[in-house]
Amino acid sequence: VVIVDPKTMEVVAVLEHFHQQGLIVFGTFFTAEALMTCFVSSMEKHIHFIDGGNGGYTMASKQLKMQKKMIASNAQELSVSGLSKTK
Repeated sequence: VVIVDPKTMEVVAVLEHFHQQGLIVFGTFFTAEALMTCFVSSMEKHIHFIDGGNGGYTMASKQLKMQKKMIASNAQELSVSGLSKTK
């Protein structure tokens, strides 16, 4: 969870550039809300989870999974057409 500002958008643009070159896959999701969940196992021990509202990490993971699926599909098409470098 990060604050969306111009610097953050520059980072996203760099990630998108590397994705377009086929170097990485990544997921993002933008929302105006954040959620904090506190898991308490005892009064001395607890963990805080921070997530974006309206889907947060789940929505970002959907984008990541879609990118991975497209890469796998493209690799399979290349393999079937005989254009794959790995045989």
